Amino acid sequence: AHQPVQMSGGGYIRMRGMPYSATEADVRAHFQGFEILNVVFAGFNRAGRPSGEAFVQFGTEAEAQQAIATMDRQMMGTRYIELFSATEAESNLALVRSARAGATPYMQAPGHPQRVMGGGGECVLRMRGLPFRCTEQDIVMFFNGLEITRVQIVFAGGRPSGEAFVEFSAPHYCSAAMQRNMTNMQNRYIELFPSSPQEAEQVLTQSMF
Repeated sequence: AHQPVQMSGGGYIRMRGMPYSATEADVRAHFQGFEILNVVFAGFNRAGRPSGEAFVQFGTEAEAQQAIATMDRQMMGTRYIELFSATEAESNLALVRSARAGATPYMQAPGHPQRVMGGGGECVLRMRGLPFRCTEQDIVMFFNGLEITRVQIVFAGGRPSGEAFVEFSAPHYCSAAMQRNMTNMQNRYIELFPSSPQEAEQVLTQSMF
């Protein structure tokens, strides 16, 4: 299991071995009595169904660790569920991968509808100057603490171009992200520009040819 990580936004755990038919309501019922802030299913299949893993955000790190101590290997339906300490970055990466797979991510409390790039949101930033070995996880870590719904690295000639588009779940996260303009990633200064789903789609489409 991962080591516990103290985070200002609560504590995170990873669930493994869930029934494929499990829903967010099933997860919340499994942890009845705990304060659940987020549920993100990880590793969706082509049909958009969960693969049996999920990340759960609790109100506090102490609650997350209590859940692991008291609920590890407890039954959900006919399955024993394993619980592991996790981080916000790991949860965000699962969300990004689910969005890229075309699935609908389960995230955040009701009232926070999620969008994928091209879904009409104005919460997109363009990154420039990325290290060529930069991964989606590196970008998620760069914006640690902000809610990301999608990351798209731009390729040119089959190789990373040093640019990427990132969509956030709400405009205030986009504004907070802009405060990181010209900050450092792997010894490179990263430029950030306001963008749009339309620009992202156009650039990404061109990069395919």
